[in-house]
Amino acid sequence: MIVMGSEITRVNIKKGLLFCPLISILLLPTCHKYQQDSNSKNKPLPLVQSDEGEIIIKGPLAFYWNQLLEPADFQVEKEPAVSAWLDFPGTWNYFEIGGKKLPGRGCATYRTWFWIDSVMPMAIKTDDYCNAVKIWINGELIAQGGEPGSAKGIHKAVKYNIVEPFVPLEGLNEIIFQTSNFEEYYGGFRHAILLGSEALISSAASKTKLIDSFVLGVIIIMALYHFSLFWMNPENKAFLWFGLLALFIGLRMGLLSSTNIFGLWLNEQAGLFLRLSFLLALILPMTLFYYFSSVFPEYLRRRTVNVYGGLSLFAILFVFLLPVYYVSFGVRYFQFIIFLSFGYILFLILKFFKFMSLTKKIIGLGILLLLLSVVFEILIFNRVLYSDYVAHYGLLGFIVFQSFALSYDFHLASKRNIELTRELDRHNKNLQEEVEIKSREVLEAKQREMVAMALQKSRVNRVLREIEEKLILFKQQNKVESDKSFAEVLDLVKESKYSWKDEEYLLQFEKVHPQFFDKLLKAHPSLTKLEIHLCAYLKMNFGYQEIAHFQHIESESVRRSITRMRKKMELDSNRDIAAYLTLFS
Repeated sequence: MIVMGSEITRVNIKKGLLFCPLISILLLPTCHKYQQDSNSKNKPLPLVQSDEGEIIIKGPLAFYWNQLLEPADFQVEKEPAVSAWLDFPGTWNYFEIGGKKLPGRGCATYRTWFWIDSVMPMAIKTDDYCNAVKIWINGELIAQGGEPGSAKGIHKAVKYNIVEPFVPLEGLNEIIFQTSNFEEYYGGFRHAILLGSEALISSAASKTKLIDSFVLGVIIIMALYHFSLFWMNPENKAFLWFGLLALFIGLRMGLLSSTNIFGLWLNEQAGLFLRLSFLLALILPMTLFYYFSSVFPEYLRRRTVNVYGGLSLFAILFVFLLPVYYVSFGVRYFQFIIFLSFGYILFLILKFFKFMSLTKKIIGLGILLLLLSVVFEILIFNRVLYSDYVAHYGLLGFIVFQSFALSYDFHLASKRNIELTRELDRHNKNLQEEVEIKSREVLEAKQREMVAMALQKSRVNRVLREIEEKLILFKQQNKVESDKSFAEVLDLVKESKYSWKDEEYLLQFEKVHPQFFDKLLKAHPSLTKLEIHLCAYLKMNFGYQEIAHFQHIESESVRRSITRMRKKMELDSNRDIAAYLTLFS
């Protein structure tokens, strides 16, 4: 991570702003390319079928400015004069006729011819939005979208996606189409018209709709996925901005593509349709800018982000307040700010690319791909290029890069988790060993305490027994049965000797080994109470002599009891019973 001071960032902004106009300068020579090829005065040859069996209506077409002509208008002795041969598809803005540049508002008729070797069922495919069109082939009205008119009051623009069948003539066929525009700044057509066999055109339309639906589904799913990531990790704003970016591109694709997710009603509302299109076109760069700032906060000053956000909000307000035509005109100037911001982002990525982590390099490449697609969209919007909008494909590529970056991050996180788990296991193992050592030490201390207590009482008991035996011998030798004091001393010795019971020792034993008796009885339920007590003494490694003192019996009796108990337990004669009893601790 590179931490940049304010002075360094200020220098970077200046360099970036110097870098941005270079991009615009490189793009400017392409902006009027359509004018250079539009002044042909020779009637072009009829269009013919390609090897795939399709005919693409493009190239120089007869152009009749401010005239809505029908086939009957050409079936007269003197046909209407051709205003110019204009490249199709293309815009007529700034095209000169009679020394005057044409405005975007107006109406026109196009006319051309195509050649068919053999008669077969054919179809026509064309799509556009916010203009009106009527198409005749060989004098028959084949398709219509909206209502072309010579003035705004009698003109109705729509979004149309036309696929209509027709039967051509063998040989030369004439195609005439009217159009009018009073909503947008640019007049003319965005896309070429496609002719071909009915099966070919239907297949092409279905394929286009299938691809659009698939791409739109992927984009919406990725938007929801990143929203869920942000919900789980709200501190990472990049997930939120990427989700919004995918959502807005998905909405714009649903608006402009063949999917028609907004329904047919919106296709009829040209003004609202255009406002939504411009609104999404302005929101997308702003969202991308904020996404970049959240992924690379060290490269982009917060004030720069806020200034750009303020300009974007002003442009969005401008979309809602002004008439649609002026919005269409004004958006072109805001695109210069978009170019500057994208150029600055490009400058930052290229400048700091070698300092970025692998994840950020991958995201940076994805941003560059998306930037390129948005630049193409701007060129398409300004009729420099004539193609379908491509930002959703750029986002699809960006999603691949983003997914790879997320997968790589997940791999690193998983690797770190494995290492931490191993480290934690090592610590737990060491801690467990320390706990076992401490527990063993405590247990041994308690056992030593119990043994000491037992031995002490055993010695006391032995001394008392010896005193008793000597007192009894003295009584027998001196015949003192009638001496009351002597009898009291002898009784006191006897009571002192027998006052310590097994239960006292066993109570202490159970505190040290709380589960010993339960486990022992579960394994050997036939053991008697005496045998259980013997097991407790053996567990403490007491010998026969000591156990005999505790039990007030002879050592031989202890040995016989243990022998019987071994048979019950089915232990081999060579197995140490004390070691066996440690299994029940």
